[in-house]
Amino acid sequence: MNINDAFQSKRIRATDLRGQTHVVTIDRYAFEDMGGGDGMKPVLYFRNREKGLVLNKTNGLAIGVIHGEDMDAWAGKAIELYPDTVPFQGQIVPCVRVRCVAEAYVATVQQSPMGVPLTPSPLAAAARLQPTAPSPQGPGEAAAVTAGLQKMPTDSADPHDDVMSDPIPF
Repeated sequence: MNINDAFQSKRIRATDLRGQTHVVTIDRYAFEDMGGGDGMKPVLYFRNREKGLVLNKTNGLAIGVIHGEDMDAWAGKAIELYPDTVPFQGQIVPCVRVRCVAEAYVATVQQSPMGVPLTPSPLAAAARLQPTAPSPQGPGEAAAVTAGLQKMPTDSADPHDDVMSDPIPF
């Protein structure tokens, strides 16, 4: 038996994720007393899940960036929960983090009553891509190379070659 199973919590902990990422759909939130002098904190509840996630400032702001700052508008929106680590009181401890979900997975989760554990997530997989080495700049290539990744061609003769050629108003 896993020691974490012996000491159950009514809220989601990093160990509950079992090393996997999980796409979940927000059902609601409620302010609950955390006890121990921590006061009231928002707890997110998810469709077809028993446990809620205590919303810390980092995760709350991340969801705010993804789905807007109005917490009342988060119901029905999908996020991805993933295990991570964070420095806390001089030690590295496990934690739960949130991030946006690729559109392709949102429809899958909304059809599945239990959510879909994803390992690896599409965003995590993209983050692990090896950067390409800068190549000599030639005709049809952008002049800038950022973080070792080549930019898309911007001066192609065919206007359909570059999907990012729209003018940006800023």
